[in-house]
Amino acid sequence: MNKVITLLRKFKKKALKNENELQTFEYDLHKYLEEIKLTENDEEKLKGDLADFLKRRINRYINSKENGIDLAIYSTTEKSKNMKVQVLFETKTPDSPEMITHENFNKKALHEAALYYLKERNNENNRNIEWVIITDFYNFYIFSGNQFDLKFERNKEVTKIFDAYINPSGDKSTSRTSWFY
Repeated sequence: MNKVITLLRKFKKKALKNENELQTFEYDLHKYLEEIKLTENDEEKLKGDLADFLKRRINRYINSKENGIDLAIYSTTEKSKNMKVQVLFETKTPDSPEMITHENFNKKALHEAALYYLKERNNENNRNIEWVIITDFYNFYIFSGNQFDLKFERNKEVTKIFDAYINPSGDKSTSRTSWFY
């Protein structure tokens, strides 16, 4: 925690406009970390804690359970028909075996993030996804939307699997998310 604050202080001119903003951010970060310590096994509560932290820092509509996405930051400041996901979150509880690690990205968390991304791109015609973030609420793996576009949307093998998942041809198993993963 002290490393984060030290790093922020070092680069405060770039990240935050003044000392007051830095202190407010530090307070919000401490509050967030205290909240998540209390409910490490309740993913829904953890998502709410992260959403509350983000809402204090970002002037955008932030919600979970829209289109099945764990958590998202939208293009508008409030819920509207024209809102589009700009930042997509895939969340796992701390110490979940489904969470990606530095050593192993081939985990359910990445598969779910890819599925949410492909659904947004194809079903919602959303070309505005800037970031995909996979988190266990302590660790944040941040990918650009362009990376997901190149690795998943433009990958013919993945799009073929996604198309079979979206449009199953008589085989009910292909419509299950576990089949896609």
